[in-house]
Amino acid sequence: MVVICFSKRKTTKESNFIIVLNVIGLSGAVMPGPLLTVNITASLRRGAVAGPIVVFGHAIAEIGILLAIYFGLSSLVSRPQVFWWIAVLGGAVLILLGAIMIADLLRRKVRLELAGSANYSDKRLVLLGGLVSVSSPYWILWWVTVGTLLISQSLAFGVIGLVVFYFGHILSDLAWYSVVSILVARGKKYVNNALYQSLIAICALFLVALGIYFIQSAVSGAFLEYFQNINQ
Repeated sequence: MVVICFSKRKTTKESNFIIVLNVIGLSGAVMPGPLLTVNITASLRRGAVAGPIVVFGHAIAEIGILLAIYFGLSSLVSRPQVFWWIAVLGGAVLILLGAIMIADLLRRKVRLELAGSANYSDKRLVLLGGLVSVSSPYWILWWVTVGTLLISQSLAFGVIGLVVFYFGHILSDLAWYSVVSILVARGKKYVNNALYQSLIAICALFLVALGIYFIQSAVSGAFLEYFQNINQ
């Protein structure tokens, strides 16, 4: 839990805001999705250091969308046509990432002895962390609904409130994904090549399935219906 003070004499309202912020941030972090999948895959290849690096890429994406919403982009993203394209393109990116992982498996590029290689460099992990974040329509949907509400509430405390909101949210992500990376990295010593490749294959197939689901939900109108229900 992240504890941050606005001043030495913290009010009850400020305390409640910090508690709500951390609960929402942590509950969002532990939800399974493409970022968790990439984090597990990266941790199998790079070890415990992968989690913080992936979260760094995720943090860059989040500060980008936070500033975009602050400057009024939420009204644009919430348009049905725009959100439809976000879901379709995001799904396509996840399918592509999963397909690349499957191709690496078929080419025998995924083996325990290759773990930690330059194929999963710091730059690539940062890029993946940001890419899978912006590729998820659910992530964007969360930000233009719940995120927008929290931003408006944080601004009641001025700019410092917005800063606390951002860092409290990111620190929740960092805590969770670091724990996941440590657990995966420590468990890797009990894994042989067959199990290691199976885990990578499961993660790859999950990304592909998630991408197909996003596209299907956009085409069927399920995303739009869900979005409209939230805003009623």
